[in-house]
Amino acid sequence: MKFIKTISELKTICNHQREIIPTSTTLIDLRQLRKWHLSAKGAIEHETGRFFQIMGAEAMTSPVTTGPRRHPMVYQPEIGMLCLFLTRTDDELHGLIVFKYEPGTPQGIEVAPSFQATKSNYERVHGGYVVPGHAIVFSNQMPIIADALQREQEAWFLGKVNRNRVITVSTHLAEKINYEIPNSFWVPLHTLIAGLLIDNLINMDLRSILSMVAIENTIGCFHAPERARLSADAIRSRLGDPVIIRQRSLLDLPGWTLNSSLESYHCPSARIIGRRIHMATREVPEWDQPFLSPSAVACCTLIARRDESGRSWEVALVPRCRLGSTRGWTLEATIQNHYDPPEGVHGSSEEYLGGLKSAGQHVVTVQHAEEGGRFYHAQTRYRLIFVERNHHTFVPGHWHWIHLDVVHELIARGDCVSVEARTCIAMLAAFILSQESNYK
Repeated sequence: MKFIKTISELKTICNHQREIIPTSTTLIDLRQLRKWHLSAKGAIEHETGRFFQIMGAEAMTSPVTTGPRRHPMVYQPEIGMLCLFLTRTDDELHGLIVFKYEPGTPQGIEVAPSFQATKSNYERVHGGYVVPGHAIVFSNQMPIIADALQREQEAWFLGKVNRNRVITVSTHLAEKINYEIPNSFWVPLHTLIAGLLIDNLINMDLRSILSMVAIENTIGCFHAPERARLSADAIRSRLGDPVIIRQRSLLDLPGWTLNSSLESYHCPSARIIGRRIHMATREVPEWDQPFLSPSAVACCTLIARRDESGRSWEVALVPRCRLGSTRGWTLEATIQNHYDPPEGVHGSSEEYLGGLKSAGQHVVTVQHAEEGGRFYHAQTRYRLIFVERNHHTFVPGHWHWIHLDVVHELIARGDCVSVEARTCIAMLAAFILSQESNYK
């Protein structure tokens, strides 16, 4: 079996992979993308009708609490599969990772889960080879310790979910898998969780999976499981209804202009661009595709405090409805903005953030890349702010202190916590682990 034991080694090997694996991307005119075209409904789509579309969307119902009511969105109804294999060796859980290239990721290669593929990819719509690990992920013969649909960025995706799964395998099988999946290594689970505190190391899909197992494998759960389930069910039942949207042609989306790219001077937070990608080791070595390209680094902040017992934690989550919330309202981090305001312009969120940082006992800041298969150079500045329990913090919006045991239950059952908030929760577990056991 091939192992990576420390964060330092994980970073070193990841950086080495970035240097030795040849990749390139080239900006091209949206209208010249090979195998992509503008449909009769005014959406950019693939000739197969699969993979994803870029379409104009407009909210038809009133409760869009955050973000624009009309915007170009990524529409990908297929449900992808993300899976982490775990095995126990030397009396410690290890996860199987790969170093995966995504064309939209700023660093190109990041640490990824054992298996990561869209439905179109693992069904080989592109005509490429079988995604390694496919047979194990879909065998239904391995013990599954976590399995749920999880939401992705609703500022840019229309109701996108992926299935997140964690499978345990025997040591004997673990050695075989290690050699079936190229460029894979077994890494202690605690090391992977600690990696969440390193800039641009752990990719979004692995962060999402780790959020399902981070709490119970670091802090631990303190409430009786049934109590946590009942509280989670009550919170879930109070979340609002899905937003109803109608499709708008990209040619008829107010304020947007389609030329070599799709841009808006009235809404400069993102644009749609085309790129040509080359990587010899991918299922298909060269392809074209559109990307949603944000104009600035996003900001996501989670506020945490000790619970009444002093043994665990509570976090402030906020139910919000965005243009992409077509599965219902989503629990988001305390502050979650997908663009920085222009210089000299400050909203209530930014003003409260400044006050919170001053009041916090600890402020943890890490920058992570978002989904590199659909977004180009999308990054988020994640912050954890720890406040005293008696500190009376007010944040705009209807927000709640929720115990980590309940958050764990909400994430475990899936389909209601934003991917950004899940990253924050996993980072919280990593930070507490670092304080208690000096994992860095």
